[in-house]
Amino acid sequence: MTSWQQTKLWATLKDTPQAMTLSACMPVIETTLKKAGSAPLDFTLHDEDHSFRVAEMMNALLQGNHGRTLSDIERALLLLSAYVHDIGMSPTVSLAGRHWTYLHTGDKDLLSKSEADDLQTWLDTHWGGIQPPIQGAVGTPTSFTQSQQIFSYYCRHKHNDWSEQWAREILPGIAPLLFPNWVDDLVTLCRSHHEGIVGLRSERFTARVVGNPSQVLN
Repeated sequence: MTSWQQTKLWATLKDTPQAMTLSACMPVIETTLKKAGSAPLDFTLHDEDHSFRVAEMMNALLQGNHGRTLSDIERALLLLSAYVHDIGMSPTVSLAGRHWTYLHTGDKDLLSKSEADDLQTWLDTHWGGIQPPIQGAVGTPTSFTQSQQIFSYYCRHKHNDWSEQWAREILPGIAPLLFPNWVDDLVTLCRSHHEGIVGLRSERFTARVVGNPSQVLN
């Protein structure tokens, strides 16, 4: 069984000022990943072991970084992003349950207007405009399989948004500031794993860190 405390990134950070923020955040993040019973079954599991492997790969890539040394803040953001970037693939039971039930019942009280609109736009694009409640052989294995596919692929589609939502709702309340607006930069970093090289090189990655320019992500 792996743990964030076994990562090589943490080994370089445990005696730094950033360790206080990481020690507050990482156990909550890891517990969420471990207990993510809502994770779709159709894809590779995006659990704490996946995040551990991402963190170790990040560290390995840094070793070939041609001598550039990252700041403690940058490495702290990397460790956090390794564990938060796919946390939306395991939506909270409430969030998952509301969407799952809405697909079957069409109960408009379950989702906000924006949630329902997002889902319907996606259904229009990818499922021929099917509308909840899912019609056809309701209650049969065929309709159940279809609803599973819809739910799983929608979770995959929304996981960047849901990862951001989780980070913004949970992290500011459990940890001291890493630096001003640090969750904004963490969200940007997490979202980048679905972007191309143009996005990765954009100025959105200029961290809001006051002080030494060497602390700026680029």
